[in-house]
Amino acid sequence: MALSCKSLITSLAILSVTGCTIVPGSHFEGIESGEQTQNLEQDLEKVNIQIIDSSLIKQQKQARASAKPISNTAGVNVSNYEYKIGIGDTLTIGVWDHPELTIPAAVQRTAEFDGFRVQKDGTITYAYAPNIPAAGRTISEVREDLVKRLSRVIENPQVDIKVVGFNSQKAYVTGEVKQPGVYPVTEIPLTLIDALNQAGGLTEAADWRTVTFTRGNKTETIQLDSFYSQGDISQNRLLQH
Repeated sequence: MALSCKSLITSLAILSVTGCTIVPGSHFEGIESGEQTQNLEQDLEKVNIQIIDSSLIKQQKQARASAKPISNTAGVNVSNYEYKIGIGDTLTIGVWDHPELTIPAAVQRTAEFDGFRVQKDGTITYAYAPNIPAAGRTISEVREDLVKRLSRVIENPQVDIKVVGFNSQKAYVTGEVKQPGVYPVTEIPLTLIDALNQAGGLTEAADWRTVTFTRGNKTETIQLDSFYSQGDISQNRLLQH
């Protein structure tokens, strides 16, 4: 019985010594008590403590209400986007029920190889319709012109036109992106955010808050963080040549 009491007393003594290392205000070997208090106070100064009450909630609501509203008019508007054909682009043209006017697909050739390239003067030449203006016009405008000309020799022609080679317009993405390079402007709207994503996103060395956007002689700073954090689409841009 005496042995059991000694074991119990010894265990309690060990626990007491162990507890001293975790009780606030206790003494660490080699560190003065005043130094411990000073270090603890310095650590507490780094902690940002806020009481969650009705006042804090009211402040947050006011901050959200006064934040810059998301713009639906500035920035990117792709609803009416139509690609403008340019010099160097390649088109394919097909006329329904008239295989003699349609270049057949070849196994070892591409549609771009067999297509109609927009010449330096901005025109294309098709059967019964030479020198059709194409540069600076949309697909629907070129189709309408071609239908009018083919109507002289074909009754109610059904014409299909596609751009298969986007060679005339491009945008450059440089700087701290993972895959800097030249990206073509196509019939699918290409925005600033799209281009950054196609370039693999920003590198670790990039300043993700801003992007420099240059078009012609005008350069502006895009607030990229406003787009990502607040959804401010006015910071996005539709890229052009």
